[in-house]
Amino acid sequence: MEDVKTFFDRIAPYYDRIVQMAGAKYVLWSKYIKLLLSQNAPGRRILDISAGTGSLDALLVKEGFDVYAMDVSFAMLKQSLHRGLGGRLVAGSFDAIPFSSGAFDAAISTFDSLNTVLSSDELLRVFREVHRVLVDGGVFLFDMNSPYSYRTYWDGLERVDEGGGMMVVWRAFRNGAITRLRIDIFLREGRCWRRISGELLERAYPLRTIIGLLRRAGFSRVICLNHMGLSPCGRSTMRYQIMAFKIV
Repeated sequence: MEDVKTFFDRIAPYYDRIVQMAGAKYVLWSKYIKLLLSQNAPGRRILDISAGTGSLDALLVKEGFDVYAMDVSFAMLKQSLHRGLGGRLVAGSFDAIPFSSGAFDAAISTFDSLNTVLSSDELLRVFREVHRVLVDGGVFLFDMNSPYSYRTYWDGLERVDEGGGMMVVWRAFRNGAITRLRIDIFLREGRCWRRISGELLERAYPLRTIIGLLRRAGFSRVICLNHMGLSPCGRSTMRYQIMAFKIV
């Protein structure tokens, strides 16, 4: 099993097409993040700790935010060089953020990136690092797939997306709290197809575990919403949208 960095290095040139084919709506997503940030962050200096190719961050910059895009995969960040983020691209990992304490008004993580953190101890280290780089009154916005989502949607998933000379085959297999996601990308090259494959592990965390770890990391107030909405989380929530506040 390859690590997260290797997986995303491999698929970086095709990532934006993959997620668009899967139905990602970046403009709508950026409006949602803007709404939450505008109502809850004390300022507009933002760190995205899982920036990927920077598609969402470029839209947030257009909305007036000062966004720094960080990702563990430099290959993913290279895809964002044409998006106007300038010198605000940073290679770094969740648990060792290369910025000084109190550097940001808010931090974000999207597209269930934190589900790739496979142990509670690791997730606690991530939360502590984010808490460290936030100003007093800062907020951490992130989404995570719920255990309900992995049980009812991801477990046994077989899906094919096709378009523009590319076909993507998704397969997922759940074993307890861990789900193995396999992606096979087929690229048309003349009369032939070239195949690129990768696998990624994701872990489902109960909401009470996430909140407990956030509190241990120093966040004093935590709110959970249904992702892309404003209603509170419930038993059938597919993806959590978490807001964690650093209040000293």
